[in-house]
Amino acid sequence: MKVSRRHVAVIGILIVATVGLAGTGAFSNMTLERSINLPIADDSNAQLGIAVECEHNDSVVVTTVTNRFDEEVGITIRSGNTKRTISGLAPEETAQRTIPAASAGTEVSVKATAGSVKVELQRDVPESCQ
Repeated sequence: MKVSRRHVAVIGILIVATVGLAGTGAFSNMTLERSINLPIADDSNAQLGIAVECEHNDSVVVTTVTNRFDEEVGITIRSGNTKRTISGLAPEETAQRTIPAASAGTEVSVKATAGSVKVELQRDVPESCQ
């Protein structure tokens, strides 16, 4: 039997069609479960150290923030309706902001931004300040 171009073309089309119908072995979605173990540091060793205390006969809530990142951070401190900011806190630098105890909520929220890293945490206001 003589093999012509036409026979080769038909065989090629059949092969391509068969592979197309059978699939390529790829997949369109998947589910993956992974566990992660992250170490948690206390405030004295964390990248952002936080202390919330009462001062001046418990009339003022003092929030102390220490930057342990390798770059400057911007800080926003909120409690109740009061907001305080710290701009450009340098590495290893510490700053304090006060909030009148009468306007303090039950917690102090601290947000820090250092480049693409964002940290947000809450600390309870000591009961004697509330």
